[in-house]
Amino acid sequence: MSYYKSNKHLSQSTVSDINRFGSDDTFVVDLECKVDSLKNISTNMHNELKKSKAHLSSVSKVFNSASLSLNTTLINMNKIARGYGLKLPLWALALIVAFILLFLFILFRRLLSR
Repeated sequence: MSYYKSNKHLSQSTVSDINRFGSDDTFVVDLECKVDSLKNISTNMHNELKKSKAHLSSVSKVFNSASLSLNTTLINMNKIARGYGLKLPLWALALIVAFILLFLFILFRRLLSR
């Protein structure tokens, strides 16, 4: 009982402290309530951490699946870029691009002249 003085008889300040704070029973009850509150808080925190860990695990599985799919797609794109899919020579591709640009130039020139 930290609020009592060490001498044997009660002083006036100790009596006022007892009147102000109440008896020992109220302190014990208050302390028990605080301990129960802390216990509930820690239990709730533990439950939230378990839920968060489970959620994080499921999100990790989804990201791993997406990463694998993306990696496969990039490998396939690299194969196409190396020439497995389209067998046109480079000069033919350049000629096609030149004709497309010429067509767009003529089209925009006619649209702007109206």
